[in-house]
Amino acid sequence: MTACTILFFLFMLLKPCYLQASGHIGLADICLMACFALLGGQKLLHRQPLRFSKDRLLYGFLGMVVLLNLVCSVKLRDPEYLKYSLFWIYNGCAIWTWRTMTCRYGQAFLAGVNTAAKANIVVQLAVLASGRGRIYREYWGAVRYMGTFDDPNQMAFFLFMMLLLIYLYRCRYGDRSFWIFFVLAVPVLAASKSTGIWLGVILFLVFCLARQIGSLKKSGRISRKQLGIIGAGLALTLAIGLYWIWPPADFDIHAVDYNLLTRIQEKIWKIMNGGLYGLVMDRGEERLFLYPRYLLIGAGEGGFARFEAAGPANELHSTWLSVWFCYGIVPMAALCVWLYRILKADTDRMWCAIGALLAESFFLINYRQPMFWMILLYGDVTESEPLRQTEVRVGTALRAAALRGKRALSILTDAK
Repeated sequence: MTACTILFFLFMLLKPCYLQASGHIGLADICLMACFALLGGQKLLHRQPLRFSKDRLLYGFLGMVVLLNLVCSVKLRDPEYLKYSLFWIYNGCAIWTWRTMTCRYGQAFLAGVNTAAKANIVVQLAVLASGRGRIYREYWGAVRYMGTFDDPNQMAFFLFMMLLLIYLYRCRYGDRSFWIFFVLAVPVLAASKSTGIWLGVILFLVFCLARQIGSLKKSGRISRKQLGIIGAGLALTLAIGLYWIWPPADFDIHAVDYNLLTRIQEKIWKIMNGGLYGLVMDRGEERLFLYPRYLLIGAGEGGFARFEAAGPANELHSTWLSVWFCYGIVPMAALCVWLYRILKADTDRMWCAIGALLAESFFLINYRQPMFWMILLYGDVTESEPLRQTEVRVGTALRAAALRGKRALSILTDAK
């Protein structure tokens, strides 16, 4: 392994180790930036092109982000905006590093990423089994599990990303062990009690099931009658499930056993009693309606006390709505066009993971996590020209070896 690959795998394995509070620089971040610096230094030393062209729109978006936050910081005399610009620059460096590493090392590198993702799941399960994981306490005394992290949602999202990375590797190169690690991750995800992540997990399973049924129908292995029976069975299962989890009118999260089921019931109860407005308030999205002008010009990321009329939420808890509100319509459009272009490389199987991640991101802020972008880029980087050429060369070599073996066997047979 080269120094670059060692640094990258250290980033993956050290990412769950939170020695400081969220938002601080960790050992994993240092390893990733060292990998970025080493890759960039090698390219400059050998006078190789840095290859920014495919992500030109993304880096244009990052430029607009930095400029807007700088203007807000100077105008409002608040350095907080610069901190969020650094988060975006960090992720821009991570995206370039991911694309460069996959193009340089191909499937061997992605196999290492796959192994590191599996190791992270096993480690978090071991920490849970040992009883040494960290605990998050709600203000009324209820607890949620967060493992080696300092936030239960962060832990759950990290494991969700690990599962998606393993699944995407399975889609591209085949890995029959995915469902084993899915089962291993379930107890830890359940202990986190993160409803947003479980929404993503359930959507992923639904998309996988729908794709499998569609594939069977397309191949003619199930008839219309059988498809109707399957649909009726799924509808009945959904109805029974909703009846089972539907909260009573006097539901109170403070007076029941605090677990994943009751947290889901709490979300349903909020929608029942407050409508979608209650859900909007819960995610801090009311500011979209109270300050609509920022959807056009951008509010900048920081200074959240400006939006007191929108409730106590510090941030707007939605990846895509937060980007739109903070940076306005033009940067958001640039980001969307870039995403559209890179996501075209994903196969229908890969869309089970990508679709679930995109949907889940409407309820949590994920864009500060480098692996979030790596997952979105997975299909595109594995379809890149250098990687395809590597795979073609490997495939050609294997076919040539098989042909030589066949000829040798034929010679031996003729000799006999």
